[in-house]
Amino acid sequence: MALKIGLAVVLTRVLGIETSPFAAFIAGAGLAIGAAWLALLSNFAAGGGLVVL
Repeated sequence: MALKIGLAVVLTRVLGIETSPFAAFIAGAGLAIGAAWLALLSNFAAGGGLVVL
């Protein structure tokens, strides 16, 4: 899978297509998903703490 992604990146660079906007989009999406998981996991941990008490 990683080899296919690397090949796609190389091909886009060879064709002259700029890859920076795609990388920025993927990074932003990862940040948004991470923030959503942070809220979910903090609520889960708080519920576990209440169960222990």
